[in-house]
Amino acid sequence: MLLLSLAALLVVVAGALAFSGRTGLALVAVVGLGFCLRLHTVAAEPFLQPWDERYHALVARNMMAQPLVPMLYADPALPYDYRDWTFNQYWLHKPPLALWIMAGSMQLFGVNLFALRLPSLLFSTALIAVMFGFGRWLVSARVGLWTAFLVSISGIMVELPAGRIATDHVDMAFVFFLALAGWAGLAFARQPAWYRAAGFALALCLAVYTKWLTALFLLPVVAVAVFFRWGQGQHRAKVLRLPALQLALLSAAVLAAAWFWQQYTQKHFPLEAVWESAYNFRHLVEPLEGHKHDWVYHFSRMEQMFGWWCFPALLWLLFRSWHKDSYARTAVAGPAAAEDLAKQRGQPDRTPSGRWIRAGLAAWWMLPLLVFTLAATKMRLYMLPIAPVCWLAVAVLLDDLWQGRGVFQPIRSALFRKALTLAFLGWALLDMAHEVGFLKESYGQPADWMTEVDLVHAYLNHSPGALTVVFNARRPIELMFHTGVTAYDWVPQDSVWDALEPGRTNLVLNHAGENLHAWPQLRGVTVLDVP
Repeated sequence: MLLLSLAALLVVVAGALAFSGRTGLALVAVVGLGFCLRLHTVAAEPFLQPWDERYHALVARNMMAQPLVPMLYADPALPYDYRDWTFNQYWLHKPPLALWIMAGSMQLFGVNLFALRLPSLLFSTALIAVMFGFGRWLVSARVGLWTAFLVSISGIMVELPAGRIATDHVDMAFVFFLALAGWAGLAFARQPAWYRAAGFALALCLAVYTKWLTALFLLPVVAVAVFFRWGQGQHRAKVLRLPALQLALLSAAVLAAAWFWQQYTQKHFPLEAVWESAYNFRHLVEPLEGHKHDWVYHFSRMEQMFGWWCFPALLWLLFRSWHKDSYARTAVAGPAAAEDLAKQRGQPDRTPSGRWIRAGLAAWWMLPLLVFTLAATKMRLYMLPIAPVCWLAVAVLLDDLWQGRGVFQPIRSALFRKALTLAFLGWALLDMAHEVGFLKESYGQPADWMTEVDLVHAYLNHSPGALTVVFNARRPIELMFHTGVTAYDWVPQDSVWDALEPGRTNLVLNHAGENLHAWPQLRGVTVLDVP
């Protein structure tokens, strides 16, 4: 409750600082608010989540010893199906970067849940500041602050660091790198330069190595922004050549980086690499793992993640007149902008200042929505790549409401507009609190299976160095993460015992109501009674 009380206090402090014009201190308060909310959910989950988090955790633990060999079962005692990502040895179901980051955190702070979740906690908190910078650069400091506040109270961003949502830490790192890449890409579109192209390529490579080819949709997004920035009107062909060349070269660099990992995995894990590559493509043409939904599914997920107000906000972003506002220079190029490339070449710039912004942001959310709506497999977080645009769109709408711009000009009463804006923010806070469920019990598994972990730990302390295999475990993935043994959730039959590799210590967990003492003792198996 201490963290929630501090978060409530920071909401008030952030609002007071923002209204008094102290933007920097207000941002610190907003970041602190987001950190408290995220730390609360991380601390409230004392066990590995039963969805993807347990698999990511185990693979990351195994990568601590062999970073270039992603493994689920590091030392399988029994045959496995390489096509089953929940039971195989070499695990290529996700790209390596997020797993490397989790492995590095556990290397520094030990194999525990907080160390596992710490990178996501930091990514989610840092994203608040990143989105402030993005909104400030693209529009104004006030819009940046609105955006940061929306990210800080985003239910999806509060829950991901705690592993409560499938794809958890992988998607958390993905959306962070994607926000950086999108910002860098639009900065490149505004004023092409080699160092901006390199920054965009680097951020995009990090996103690719986190969630694979999904990140590549930003390449056509930036291409659209570049075209609308430099390719309109007469005498634009020559001006467009350099940005187009730079964009083509950085695209080739990103694809080459992706190709490198593909070649590595195909050389060292050929069966798994070929299968996973084909499996990823199958998501587009057939519903996998029961994720079959109708065509409006992603619209409903967007409403759940960003609120119903994201739809009018995105439409407002399409038609909003950017270049006629009082902060036109900021909207076009940010506060530190230099002269654009056309002026450097001595050519007049007749392109409307807002057109390339609208085109780039529209492509950012329309392209993923179109692709994943047409895809056969549909999952909740498929719309996460458009999160930065949704937050920015809602922030722009709120700021225009607060200031009485655009469609809100007929509302003459400033007091009424501000009250309406604050009511909207209160609604968003209540919606976030309801989604996250701060006061409800943990989403994690009950603690009874942890007795198995304690029992195996005690056995290993008396048998150091033993090559141990545990059978009949209730949560084998979790048991392997906490103890480092090889574990299965079933008891082998006679033929399987005979095929086990010599030299291993075989344990069978005997739960209440089971009687497994009689026959395994004849085969040199140790039976441990679970309290």
